[in-house]
Amino acid sequence: MNKKNKQNINLTLTKRQKDCLRFFVLGANSSETAKELGIKESTVKKHMENIRIIMDAKGKTRFQIMLMLIKIEVLRIKLRL
Repeated sequence: MNKKNKQNINLTLTKRQKDCLRFFVLGANSSETAKELGIKESTVKKHMENIRIIMDAKGKTRFQIMLMLIKIEVLRIKLRL
């Protein structure tokens, strides 16, 4: 994902979508995320589906790979590699 795409995603996602994405990147599942955010699990799943559409991931597998890449980037930044 290039810098322009990162900026577009940041501008396009709602606060709640960003919250859900953050929990998923940290390893939480839908149920855990819903509990932490005080929302229904179905709402979390809908937010994640909308994020997949925004990120233009063609299918769930591609989306999971994109989430893993985001997680790796977050870890890299935290560890300053």
